[in-house]
Amino acid sequence: MKVNDDSKLIYDSVFGNTIQFVNKVEKKEIDIVMSQIKEVNENNPENCDLNNEYKIVNFFDSPDFYIVFSDFVLAFEHFMIDPSKLTKKGYKYKRKYSEDYYNKIHSDIWEDDVNTSHHIETIDTDLKYQYLLNNFYSIFNKHYKQIEKYNENIRNQIKDKTMPIHTIFFIEYSVKLPSQIFHDGSLIDVFPHNDIRLYDFLYDKNELKGIIVNYDDGRSRNTINRYISLKACKTGFYKIDNDNIFNLTRIGVHDYKNPLMSSTIMKI
Repeated sequence: MKVNDDSKLIYDSVFGNTIQFVNKVEKKEIDIVMSQIKEVNENNPENCDLNNEYKIVNFFDSPDFYIVFSDFVLAFEHFMIDPSKLTKKGYKYKRKYSEDYYNKIHSDIWEDDVNTSHHIETIDTDLKYQYLLNNFYSIFNKHYKQIEKYNENIRNQIKDKTMPIHTIFFIEYSVKLPSQIFHDGSLIDVFPHNDIRLYDFLYDKNELKGIIVNYDDGRSRNTINRYISLKACKTGFYKIDNDNIFNLTRIGVHDYKNPLMSSTIMKI
């Protein structure tokens, strides 16, 4: 099967890496998932044999990949959100500050006839926490409406058409400079999973097993995978604790307006 970029991102991020949790419901669910994933056939999934589908990663398109276990199928679907305004043409930040944009800057810097060159400019695209949260809602709903179609696509591939399918959304926060709140004497980064409104939004999303949010932790500079259980959302397990979950409608969220972007190239 052909491996698409989303499939590869989820595979590389989940397999062999730690999934964080903050409560016993999340721990129970993710322990079960990760213990089963460890048993998955490690043969090259790009060349998997559908005649021997058990415990093999099947890279796909809609959803991005799935694994057949003895009594259920585990499916993953990826999408990305960022904190800029989302239009019909896509995220405003991504449209302007694309990979081609940065490559041109680096090319221009490299052509300077000096050993070390610098480039500094102001990001003129608004980056706001509220945009990030709104984009979560919007893109989530778009993919959530497709779950029935994802299930149909999988059943067209597997032998046992009656097997239940458990879907996990892998949601990538593409955030260079997170918004922050002042908490316990210091500024801390905040993301949608720190907002009680997100758990209210997820309350009735019964077709989903859970979500994994993937983001860069500015404090440790590590990439984090954080699991959220939809069962725990349904049972009201998530509450404001002013540690991991806040009422951000009552707390001032600091967005970084027009931050500076700096690039440096040293010629050796």
